[in-house]
Amino acid sequence: MKICWILVFGNAIRGPLGIHRAVRRRFWFYSADYRLEAQLEYLSSLRKITEEEITRFVAGLTMPAEFQPRSKAVLPPYDPNRLEFRILDHVGPVRRRSGNYWTKCPSCAQQGRDRSGDNLAICIADPRKYKCWAGCTREMIRAAVGCPIRTRIAS
Repeated sequence: MKICWILVFGNAIRGPLGIHRAVRRRFWFYSADYRLEAQLEYLSSLRKITEEEITRFVAGLTMPAEFQPRSKAVLPPYDPNRLEFRILDHVGPVRRRSGNYWTKCPSCAQQGRDRSGDNLAICIADPRKYKCWAGCTREMIRAAVGCPIRTRIAS
């Protein structure tokens, strides 16, 4: 019953009295007159729920899997002395802007794209993190610089 009631009102239930940005309509409480003063008076006359009531309402509920925060991959701390792939050794001149180095993406350059030379972002704090904003994968970038990612064969 409650779900059907919510679906009827959609996003109007979330922001009464405000103008909904998507539909550009104002939503009202039906139990009060449509004058703004009457709407605010009705809203302030409603009983406020307590923290204990909220706790009781959500007790036993679990968050759906699609809204669970994803676990982050844990990387060992960056060690400049360790022999590992370093993207900065394989790209041309870089510009420093907003916490990243920016340069031409090697994969985009092979395909004749990125003429402005700013598709590849490399994290200054940890140069192992890099991303092509044109959509090239890390495998494509590594192959373009001649250092493809090794695939391990399970024995």
